Amino acid sequence: ANLLQTFSAREVEFWFYEERTGSLRPVRCQQLNGGPIAPRPLSPEIFEEVVHRGRAVLSAPYSEDDGGGNAMHAPLMSGERVLGAIGVRDPMNGAPFVQRDLDLLAGLAAVASLALHNARMHADLLRQQRLEQDLELARQIQISFLPRALPTAPQVELHAEYEPVFSIGGDFYDVIQIDERRLGL
Repeated sequence: ANLLQTFSAREVEFWFYEERTGSLRPVRCQQLNGGPIAPRPLSPEIFEEVVHRGRAVLSAPYSEDDGGGNAMHAPLMSGERVLGAIGVRDPMNGAPFVQRDLDLLAGLAAVASLALHNARMHADLLRQQRLEQDLELARQIQISFLPRALPTAPQVELHAEYEPVFSIGGDFYDVIQIDERRLGL
């Protein structure tokens, strides 16, 4: 809604870039005085400039196939990597967007990109911490299967050491007193 007011525009759209499919996934499409709207695909030319080249673009007017009107789009970037795109359509006054508007949108997209990058890094960190906790729990469970003490036997000295190569391993051992003269290893 803030972008709609900042640019006195009728519509704003947000997409996340899906590297796996090479496409943009609509995240939010909003009208100024209404609720969410159906996302519109970007034209191949705008997709090429914004996603593949990482450039903000003015398109005035855009084609009737896209609904007609004036628009501008800016990439959400993290370094050289495109995270998504922002589109703003149809100024309320009917005049086309100008370079100053595009520069402002590109600046706002840069701030949004940083916030998105930080949010993704935070989510990755939380996943990593969860994985480390899960591995520690698995290590503790695995160690609980190992004998706490080894039996004693005349003429035999027993020693065991367990050190997995990674956080957890797949090897187990046990020593069992079968009778007074025999041990099972």
